[in-house]
Amino acid sequence: MVDPPSYNCCFVFSLYLLAITTGLLQGYQVGIIAGLELFIGDEYKDISQKVESHERELFVSLFSLGAAFGSLFAGEISDAIGRKFVIILGDVLIGAGFLIIVFGKKVYIGLIGRVVSGFGSGLMSFVVPVYLGEVGPAKW
Repeated sequence: MVDPPSYNCCFVFSLYLLAITTGLLQGYQVGIIAGLELFIGDEYKDISQKVESHERELFVSLFSLGAAFGSLFAGEISDAIGRKFVIILGDVLIGAGFLIIVFGKKVYIGLIGRVVSGFGSGLMSFVVPVYLGEVGPAKW
């Protein structure tokens, strides 16, 4: 009979730290937008662009749409390239979405950034628990 692998405490701690930061990042993105929704128009004011109410609503809700599609395709993507690489891809997409929002000069560019970061967050919310279940010790 093969002995189960031994895990040191630092490895297990880093795995669960990954899960905590993933949840915090998603919660931050969902929660912070409620306070920032009113200031989206000010962000694009310097380019003589009027931000309508429906555009502010889209700015908030497109993150959830991107997350829904991210979690929908996460299983197939993680089977194809591996869980660890999907976690890295999700991090890259979230960061890219933030950069698109920050450096975009039009409202529709910000909307694209919200979808991109939502897709990355959907990937992460699906894959991280699966990854932890696969690599973590059975006794924990």
